[in-house]
Amino acid sequence: MTRRRTNGNETWSRLLDWDRGQPASERLSAHILRAEGYESIDPSHPLGGPDGLKDVVCQRDSLKWIGAAYFPRGPQSFHRIKDKLHGDLDGVAANAADGIVFVTNQELRLAERETLQTVAGDKRVELYHLERIASLLDSPQCYGLRLDFLDIEMNREEQLSFIATRDRMIDELKSEMSHLRSDVIDAFGRLQNRLSFGDLTEGFDIGSMSSIPAGSFLMGSKEPGINHFPLNEVYTDAFKIDRFPITNGQFKDFINDCPEWGKDASVSFHMNTYYLFTWQGDMYPRGKKDHPVTWVNWLAAAAFCNWRSQKEGRTPCYDCENLFSFDFEKDGYRLPTEIEYEKAARGDKKQSVYPWGNHINEAIANYGMVVGDTTEVGKYPPNTFGIFDIAGNIKEWCQDDWDHKPETTAADLIVNRGDPHDDKFKVFKGGSWGSNENELACSFRAWLLPENTNPDMGFRTVKKA
Repeated sequence: MTRRRTNGNETWSRLLDWDRGQPASERLSAHILRAEGYESIDPSHPLGGPDGLKDVVCQRDSLKWIGAAYFPRGPQSFHRIKDKLHGDLDGVAANAADGIVFVTNQELRLAERETLQTVAGDKRVELYHLERIASLLDSPQCYGLRLDFLDIEMNREEQLSFIATRDRMIDELKSEMSHLRSDVIDAFGRLQNRLSFGDLTEGFDIGSMSSIPAGSFLMGSKEPGINHFPLNEVYTDAFKIDRFPITNGQFKDFINDCPEWGKDASVSFHMNTYYLFTWQGDMYPRGKKDHPVTWVNWLAAAAFCNWRSQKEGRTPCYDCENLFSFDFEKDGYRLPTEIEYEKAARGDKKQSVYPWGNHINEAIANYGMVVGDTTEVGKYPPNTFGIFDIAGNIKEWCQDDWDHKPETTAADLIVNRGDPHDDKFKVFKGGSWGSNENELACSFRAWLLPENTNPDMGFRTVKKA
């Protein structure tokens, strides 16, 4: 699909001409519902097949809803749309739900919407039709979804709107949190003095690594869903992981040696227009040398790993001609697997929700738009493995392809060991300065196309022990 900038009708046209199939439509529907305030969202079978008369299960206003996604290619007759909803309504009773959310890429006139409500009888029905979905995806909070699923970039006016919306949200959150923030920071300061933390990063250099022992641990969550595997025991060999995310300063050293990865010398079509978006040429933002690098995609992270390997005389793990081709047995640097990342994050607190325990606040992590941007690496306390910013500050790329199947457990994960997978989503973990507390959980996992970038997406590296 050709990537374009929106002209006002492009979102509508691409939704109506949907060609990505049912699994992608269910993932997009799940994101739309999350943006609309639905919670505990769990696609039941997003790779097709028997799904128990539901595509999605979710909650809102203390009610249980099932979701049904209907994204055929091109306009369909109203009779066919009505039949599809009528069949999906059976899932309400079958799943003991209170209502159904019907998400479709079809245009529905007002009279047709009223007819569909009549078809539902006494069942609650929420309709997300073409006009409603297009309007959502053309709003600032959904520009990222539009890029991921429709390959439509922001135009200049939308970029300005996005920045203005972000700044307004930051100001509102700062105002709401100001009184709580001072109390929490004061309390943490007293705790810090009592425990004599001193300089949290003392003795650790940027670029230093923490050794993670071999062994098994319970990966996943007691409440599995699309963003959490069910609990399962998994094993990892020993490995080493960066104590800190890769910083702007480190990434600048990389592009100084490899100018083909600079902002204005994008190496291929894999680099999108937001690569190193906040940099001025090949210089990181003023005063942010020791902040984690952001606006970097999975490919640039893999190229950085190769460069770092070569600087230390190690054998690169990634094929320089095709970064998707990967050799797990090499001794060079690489991105952490999802299993490695979660084990490193959990530290000695193997059953805790977060790297530091079962509770979190802004004194121990940068999240929730309280700061509204990245902070210097190492500003917040490390976990028991001495790893900093493993949750909060930035989201971090992992090596793995995304696997959406709910029956997949952590033990089923297959690391890409050589075959090109350039059509696959890649996993990221960790949560960021803009994430809610749920996304900082050790078990949280999400996905993004490997060529895409985000203002809160970075990475760290691992190597053999």
